[in-house]
Amino acid sequence: MKKTKKIFSLHLNSNKPDNFEKFSKSFLQNCSDPNSLEIIVNIDQGDDLMKSSIKKINEEYNNTVKYIETDLIKNFNDAWKPINLLLKETSGTVKIVSCLSDDITVETKNWDQYFLNYLTLYEGDEIFRIRCSKNKFEIYDNLWKCAFKPDFSFYTKKWIDIVGLWNPCIGPDTFHETVSYHLHMYGLDFDRSIVDDNVKFKGEETLTGLNLTDRIKRAKLGYMSFSELISYKIQKKSSKAAYKLVREISKKNIKLIKLKYLNHVLQNFFKKLRFFHYRGSKSYLTSNIFFNIIFIAWCKINIFDKYIEIIIFYLEKKNILKKIITNKSQYKKLIKALNTK
Repeated sequence: MKKTKKIFSLHLNSNKPDNFEKFSKSFLQNCSDPNSLEIIVNIDQGDDLMKSSIKKINEEYNNTVKYIETDLIKNFNDAWKPINLLLKETSGTVKIVSCLSDDITVETKNWDQYFLNYLTLYEGDEIFRIRCSKNKFEIYDNLWKCAFKPDFSFYTKKWIDIVGLWNPCIGPDTFHETVSYHLHMYGLDFDRSIVDDNVKFKGEETLTGLNLTDRIKRAKLGYMSFSELISYKIQKKSSKAAYKLVREISKKNIKLIKLKYLNHVLQNFFKKLRFFHYRGSKSYLTSNIFFNIIFIAWCKINIFDKYIEIIIFYLEKKNILKKIITNKSQYKKLIKALNTK
């Protein structure tokens, strides 16, 4: 019997066996040919519960899951480190790859057929991505939006091979969103983003199930990872990655659009003075320059965290918090954190 070639490869970190099983089975059960799919996961060293979950899935689905064990992830900001290692395990016949969270599930039957149909659009080079998330219709008119409102996508393996890695810092979704942003600067001929509205997903929510203490820690780590992503050092790599794609698509010696150091650094500096405002959390409090400066300073120290928690609980008890945080979405998320043990 002829062995089916692997066409799709899904990459992720996971230390939650139940989530991983739901993730895997949703893609496998809804795939027209489960044998064309491989799932490659990084697990924590010695995680026997994850190994047991992987074994169970492999027994049912013909050894679909491959895994590596690492001890690289110490906190949220380390989550990117094993991802590039997963690329090395990808089968040579794979055409389409994605790096996802284990919270995601696919809801559409024969999702793979929809994605396979796109391969005929750019047969000359097979360089494109398929935008799939709730942000798939978002227009990225500035670099910061790529970092705080990314769109998870499925990429052709050719795209990833040319770029050379999933990410040089936190977030393959955010990094490749910035690559696509720089790619667009070369004109409409290099717009290789396909918006798919056929395949439906669940589980895109972020920062769920966190109590206030964990949410505060994640906010601080999030600021540091955000700052690294938009830094000149990382965006220079992103810009060069986009240029590699341009050269491969055009087959011509197109001039590189260079990232201007001083302009980039100064723009980041002044926007950070109103960090929350420019990353989409616009309210009376979060748009205030002094609040943002205090937040940036606070991200570098930990001794005041407990006092911050006490103040937030007090303000909510006195019905003041919602008057300060006028962004309803942010307020609801904070209240969920207050009520989570």
